[in-house]
Amino acid sequence: MIAIAAIACILSAPAATQGKLDIAAGPSFHRFDSPLSDIDPWIPGFNLDAGVAVSGETARAKAPRRWKNRIPKDGEFVVRPLWLSLLPRQILLSPGGKLTTIGATWELLGIGGGLELADGASLKAGLSLPEIAWIGMWGPSMREDNSLVAIGVAPDLHLQFDPASWLRMDLGWTHHIDIPFESFAFDRGRLYPWSWGSAYFQLHLRPGISI
Repeated sequence: MIAIAAIACILSAPAATQGKLDIAAGPSFHRFDSPLSDIDPWIPGFNLDAGVAVSGETARAKAPRRWKNRIPKDGEFVVRPLWLSLLPRQILLSPGGKLTTIGATWELLGIGGGLELADGASLKAGLSLPEIAWIGMWGPSMREDNSLVAIGVAPDLHLQFDPASWLRMDLGWTHHIDIPFESFAFDRGRLYPWSWGSAYFQLHLRPGISI
């Protein structure tokens, strides 16, 4: 709740966010249940992200007085302004063969925390809600081409490495718990993507641009 309050104040402040631009990208591999996993065990794709890295001191300065002493000076928040929610967080892209799969996920709000393991290394956990997913599939392995929209939540766990102030690396797993509005019809059965996962490596670059 403290993090949410601080971020809400930063986003609503009329002045500049007073942070550094954070741009991230990297490969991801997505795992679905059978019968899709029997045809294509891992669907490749990539992660995308962009935000503003805000120090704990800035969050304290912009937070209401009652929250100031509860926000640590060390560490940072990565704030994603609302218009950046239009940028997909994950892309699924597996063309050709017996099955072609494309898709994307969007996250509107995320909360999280972490545990420092060593100097420059930490374990982070988070939850994105709501998550919106769009997935399309077609090919010889399907009885009919189809696409669907699903909405749900996406818990995340990753190792974070900070070798330099301008560089960060994430290695983790995001699990998608969704309510699909349709299903996929394969020759071997139907797939309702209620639950699927994404392994990823993500590289964050901070080019020193203040926002």
